[in-house]
Amino acid sequence: VLQPHLQADGIVINTMQHAQSLSHIMDFTNMRAMNSLFSMLNKIPRAVFEYNDKHDDFPLKKEQIEAYAQKRLVFSLLWALVGDSRGVVRQQLSQYIRVAAPVTLPPDDGSDVIDWEVALPSGDWVSWKEKVPQTELNITKMTG
Repeated sequence: VLQPHLQADGIVINTMQHAQSLSHIMDFTNMRAMNSLFSMLNKIPRAVFEYNDKHDDFPLKKEQIEAYAQKRLVFSLLWALVGDSRGVVRQQLSQYIRVAAPVTLPPDDGSDVIDWEVALPSGDWVSWKEKVPQTELNITKMTG
């Protein structure tokens, strides 16, 4: 499923080459970027196994696994390549990915692709903002 994306003309190599030209807080090296990417890609089979273990009546279908894996590749690629960068750099690579990625991406609603993650079993993109509870703070209780 991921093999075509890892070829010399695939999204991984092309995006890595683009990311090298961007500003990073840490020195960018191909070795560190690939280490990070493959560490994050290890989450794909673990997530599938964990889901199927908890849902043995309805295990994931091949199509669901493929959709999840391809989107998770994009998610992992972004974090591996610019997770150490400032927000503006993350935006730049998110925009590059919107043009280069051969998979369905989250809506272009002004948020960056890096602000989304992939959910199981649907394989849909879910905004981080939807996962973080909103809390109203009473400002009078915050001041001493």
